[in-house]
Amino acid sequence: MMKAYNTSVTVMSFVPVGKTEVISAEYVDFNGSLTLSEIYRSLGKATDQLSKEYRKSGDDDLKQFAKRYAIMADEANRLSRTIRNDLAEYNKEILTSTALILDD
Repeated sequence: MMKAYNTSVTVMSFVPVGKTEVISAEYVDFNGSLTLSEIYRSLGKATDQLSKEYRKSGDDDLKQFAKRYAIMADEANRLSRTIRNDLAEYNKEILTSTALILDD
């Protein structure tokens, strides 16, 4: 039975309907091992913080990201809970993890 995964790469992407002129991309490199649910909980925290920062912007083009990142935060937190509560067999330690958060 596998006790840990060696590597994970996660891509979270929000693709709005219609054309957008501004694209946001954030790279996350985790500095320690985490379980799968902890990775998504961390991504939920990161996207929530990004939402708050974009909400403060005086630039309307950048403010559009606030709601989108809030949606990504909710979805990442929901997935974290689902993995922890309903998919425990996959909630193993991951030794090295990276993530890319996109809003195109």
